[in-house]
Amino acid sequence: MLKNRPTSPHLQVYSLQINSFLSIMHRVTGFFLSFLFFFFILFKLKDYNILLFPYYSKFTLTSYFVSIGYSFLLCFLTIMFYYHLFNGLRHIFWDTGLGFTVPNILSSSLLILLVSFLFSTIEIVLTFS
Repeated sequence: MLKNRPTSPHLQVYSLQINSFLSIMHRVTGFFLSFLFFFFILFKLKDYNILLFPYYSKFTLTSYFVSIGYSFLLCFLTIMFYYHLFNGLRHIFWDTGLGFTVPNILSSSLLILLVSFLFSTIEIVLTFS
């Protein structure tokens, strides 16, 4: 018994707006930051010998600290952290009912990107100088 129901259009029909892109990125950065926080806790537990690793003496982090890959990873994580932080603050304002007009949403989206990039740049410069 198939009913005559309208089907919803495919995602390719929709044009990606900045607010929908930032919403998707907020979820993605939240997932990656929580995932990396879990591994950070595991590394800290390993440092205090709470977890037993059989090859602890062979595993050193010193090669990661001097590598270019670690520097890029640190820059990327800094950008993700500040973006997620400031976008989360915007969501708190939205929970109170502030900023729900279309011009406010667009301007706050651009402000989130600008402030995240600015704070990330400041922290990266201070870290590597």
